[in-house]
Amino acid sequence: DKLSKHKIVIQAIGLACYYGLERLLGPPPPRRVTLTQREIDVLRLLTEGLSAPTIGKKLYISDRTVEWHIDKAVKQLGGRNRIQAVVLAIRDGLIAPHQ
Repeated sequence: DKLSKHKIVIQAIGLACYYGLERLLGPPPPRRVTLTQREIDVLRLLTEGLSAPTIGKKLYISDRTVEWHIDKAVKQLGGRNRIQAVVLAIRDGLIAPHQ
């Protein structure tokens, strides 16, 4: 998978942006976001740099369903895109950073 070799760079950029904003603006107010287990599973797999088709195969769901879960998670977390949603989910302790 082409994205897998760049996943650590994408994670680093997202986290650097988050911590840079936190230094400028202070910590964000606490949020109480509840994601479904499937949304959490999809976000965890995104931290591994997997694409929607690959995530769908791993979870036995369609690519379209994967995208639907991602969109729901992005909206609930208040993000603008999937990378920001992953960063926010890590920040809020909903998922652990990929090691």
